[in-house]
Amino acid sequence: MIIYFLSMLKSASGNAVESSKANEIPHGGWKIEQDNEDCRVMYKEGPAGTPFHKLLVEGYLDGPLDVCKFD
Repeated sequence: MIIYFLSMLKSASGNAVESSKANEIPHGGWKIEQDNEDCRVMYKEGPAGTPFHKLLVEGYLDGPLDVCKFD
């Protein structure tokens, strides 16, 4: 399980550099909510008919999360 997780991280870090350069939408259904020089915020919709979503934040945020607003 841990080996699988580490291999996912390794492959994702290599792909993230390439997709950041091209500024493309990531694979796997992730949609970009915000993309700037400091951070990238992406979300993935949950199962149909549910209000649940997955949120992914990459980059550098300076300050507590309750202060950062993602509009």
